[in-house]
Amino acid sequence: MSNVFEDYKVKIESISSEMKVVQRENDMLKTETETLEAILNDMRQKEKNSNIIVSQVPREDNKNINQVVQKIMGSLNINIDQDEILELYRIGSRKDAPILVKLKKEGKNRNI
Repeated sequence: MSNVFEDYKVKIESISSEMKVVQRENDMLKTETETLEAILNDMRQKEKNSNIIVSQVPREDNKNINQVVQKIMGSLNINIDQDEILELYRIGSRKDAPILVKLKKEGKNRNI
């Protein structure tokens, strides 16, 4: 009976030791995940900082939205070179869907 008890005691101690290792690894992974989530959120926010949303521009069949955006920006005294624009598209299919202008990050620093 004593041997059985000792065997169980050794197994429990071994499992307990393994569990502590797994718990430490789990804690490290949680910390790493939180750090990576913070970095990702920061990157997403920085990406959004280089976006311009132009709203209340009705959709017209023969209008190039790039020209429309350039004209609007020009009327606001904001000069954006064509090579600074990464993407330009309407957000949605409504007739007056806003236009998203994504600027390259290495473009000029500006306050708009």
